[in-house]
Amino acid sequence: MRTNQPTGGADAEAGCRTGSQVFRTAGGVLVLAAVISALTLTACQTTPRLAGRDTQVLAQGRLAALNPADIAVAPVILASADITAPVDHIRRGAQYGLATRLYSPLSADIVDQSIGGGIGDGPAVFTPSTVNASYVPGDLAEDAVLEIFVERWDATNWDIRRSVDVAIEVRMIDPRDPSGPELWAARIDRKFDFTGAIETRIAGSKATQNACNKIFRELMAKLPVRDIEPRIPVPGVPSGS
Repeated sequence: MRTNQPTGGADAEAGCRTGSQVFRTAGGVLVLAAVISALTLTACQTTPRLAGRDTQVLAQGRLAALNPADIAVAPVILASADITAPVDHIRRGAQYGLATRLYSPLSADIVDQSIGGGIGDGPAVFTPSTVNASYVPGDLAEDAVLEIFVERWDATNWDIRRSVDVAIEVRMIDPRDPSGPELWAARIDRKFDFTGAIETRIAGSKATQNACNKIFRELMAKLPVRDIEPRIPVPGVPSGS
């Protein structure tokens, strides 16, 4: 900043300095004006988004005790026949989310073969009887089953803004006690904007899968990481590893 600069004098320093500002007076004396550092940092920093901030944990039962490893991801269930959702991408996104927490999702093809049909006929409508009829837990000797319920999937602005408004619930159940309390359950209900994360030039299946992976990474952020350390068997508790 220049104030009353004498002829032939040096140019004044200008700009914003961290913690101070430099001014030159008519007498050529430098005056340092202290600036509150906390306010400067507040103006310049962006608070990072916490992973799983929008995830609501609905249940957390005997997951730590069982410590399951192999997880069968059941076919996606839609809350209504009116919902249009990329069920295959959603299912693969759930597998990706499990892998980020050190679980081992079984191949969807193997799971579907054990069903003996149903997934090829299109996604089922959400009812308890549909879930029981479409998959029999324990057929693959899996340690746990992950069920996915899509309550809302609104991709109206997907092509324009790469955004999708979703409501999804997941439940992890014990195949040895499928009607018992969930090992873990969570729900997310929010609008995801992938404008910066997924380039608009990336289209089709790749863009959809990237979005589903990010959604389930967020949804699974509060799922306890699988304990991969060797553990001493506990009497009466089946080993999940």
